[in-house]
Amino acid sequence: MQVQQLSVFVENKSGRLAEITEAIAKAGVDIRALTIADTRDFGILRLIVDDPRKAEDVLREAGMTVSITSVLMMGLSDRPGEFAKAMRVLADNAISVEYMYAFVSKDSGKASIIIRTDELERGIEVLKENGVDAEIIHAVPTDDIVKAVAEKVKEADGLVVGSPVYWASPSGEIISFMDKLAGVAGSALIHKPAAAVASARRAGTTATLDVLNKYFSYHQMPIVSSNYWNVVHGNTPDEVKQDAEGMQIMRVLGRNMAWLLKCIEAGKTAGITAPETEAKVMTNFIR
Repeated sequence: MQVQQLSVFVENKSGRLAEITEAIAKAGVDIRALTIADTRDFGILRLIVDDPRKAEDVLREAGMTVSITSVLMMGLSDRPGEFAKAMRVLADNAISVEYMYAFVSKDSGKASIIIRTDELERGIEVLKENGVDAEIIHAVPTDDIVKAVAEKVKEADGLVVGSPVYWASPSGEIISFMDKLAGVAGSALIHKPAAAVASARRAGTTATLDVLNKYFSYHQMPIVSSNYWNVVHGNTPDEVKQDAEGMQIMRVLGRNMAWLLKCIEAGKTAGITAPETEAKVMTNFIR
């Protein structure tokens, strides 16, 4: 879809960003996403807000240089390869990208990618024609987000859970989130393909995968693998991109997940149903 973006000229001076955001806040305009590109003396602040015209007016009144441009916004679901598929569609149709940034929509829960292209209308058209749709969620363990994700899990075909390594294990944030999600939506997870992904500067990845995979094993979820453990190494996104083997692992994982989902769908069409879930038997160790 096409949305309006604010572009604000920002002098490279202390407090300038505070002045801009305070002016927008006083006008009651909500900032949904932003990015800034800077040089030594100035920068361009780009924002997605809920009322771009109102924000433009208040910034102009404050003496700032501001303009509104049209950009492409697309929603991506939480499926491996969806972003790559969208980029391939644009590339195959010779649609160049000037810049892009992303945010999570609080309305849909999807990851929204903002793309500036000189062929906006055609970019929207080819993406729709190729059925690009996916969803990415930041797993913050608040009750409202866990409940929202629990509802989405009921409709989802599969699940990928990723975590950076903290003290040779998943982050406390994702462990807390998965604990809560399992309690709220455990029955909705049963028999859905899942994959765990870990990212580390150096070590602790296999221990992290082991912890995450236990959530899947308990809920009878087919665990999707790649051509090595599902890990990447690097301290920043740019460093991760230099991990050629890690990037291949992610590509293979995405293809394997897509293949398994298609196999399950084909099985359903052929009348093959999932195994019946037995009532859980709990046996305590003798003390």
